[in-house]
Amino acid sequence: MTVSLKIRSSHTFVSFERPTQVSLIIRVVPEAFTQFSGIHYVILIDNSPSMLKDNKLNIAIASANKLSYEIPPGNYLSIYLFSNDLEKVYEGPSGNPIALQNVKKGYTTNFHKAITKILQQLAYSQLPVKLIILSDGKPTDKRNVKDYESIQIPPNVQIISVGIGRDYNEVILKRLSDKGSGVYYHIEDPTQLPSVFAQQKVTDVAAYNFVLNLPPGFESINYEVPVNLPIIDRTISIYAIGSIPPGNQPVQLLFTGSYFDPVRRMNVPIQEQLILQRASEIQVMQTVNQGIISEVRYFSLLKQYSNALASGSKEVTTIAQELRAAAEQTRREDLIEETRRLTGDTKSDLSEVTRTMRKS
Repeated sequence: MTVSLKIRSSHTFVSFERPTQVSLIIRVVPEAFTQFSGIHYVILIDNSPSMLKDNKLNIAIASANKLSYEIPPGNYLSIYLFSNDLEKVYEGPSGNPIALQNVKKGYTTNFHKAITKILQQLAYSQLPVKLIILSDGKPTDKRNVKDYESIQIPPNVQIISVGIGRDYNEVILKRLSDKGSGVYYHIEDPTQLPSVFAQQKVTDVAAYNFVLNLPPGFESINYEVPVNLPIIDRTISIYAIGSIPPGNQPVQLLFTGSYFDPVRRMNVPIQEQLILQRASEIQVMQTVNQGIISEVRYFSLLKQYSNALASGSKEVTTIAQELRAAAEQTRREDLIEETRRLTGDTKSDLSEVTRTMRKS
């Protein structure tokens, strides 16, 4: 086994008499690594006229070239441009120079069309894909985030979205990254692109095409359900919450799924269970793990804060205050510091939220 599940529950006992809200922290823990070849890096670059300003298009291609040399041999890299339509301009193995001369500019930003097309193509692949989407402008075809809800992300695809400047739709970029188990980056200066691209390189992996189904009645706070993780190269934390109805019998929580083990080159099933015993309300309360409840509550509030920002809700300030208090209760210095970085700016804060949600 190259991956294990470590499941921590806020409750050992659940109530006979009333519903019990249970918080879970599920760690996907690598147990063994191997250098894996076959990851497909796909970089989708907006080539509308605005990308020519500040040399953004050339910096993006130079960043892709640098990434190609930094990832191990045996992996693949493709570059697509999109404006009027999706156009493949490069594909080749890692380690090769990307020779693109006189890249032409487009005249619009058909973002929805490009995303739909590239995902349809990638759905035929079984190997893990890192899809990096880069844009500095708002879509001209489908402009509402609701238009992107129905887009199906193949389970082998992780989406990394990058918005440059101030004139793009951060809500759409973040939503795509959420659906694709990835992160969204907001950058003001295009010279930050090489650093962002470098963060996507993968060398050693423990598993890929990992899928996890949560027990009925539980929802994940920081990932879509079922949880699809195309690449496991570090410990992944999944935060979940659910309600257990009253009753007399112990409760069995079953976690199922699978992953591909690159060491043994085979699919491995996942089947883990957690048994919660019944008890009186007093015993339930006396044995609650408040640390787990505090940590899961923090991520639940972070999600609420993100949703409020994206919708323009007036509740943003109130939720931010609750979030700061919740961070202190977790006693985690990393969460306290990241919460301090939130400023109320929609672009930068939504970017921070996705990275905090997906951190190990």
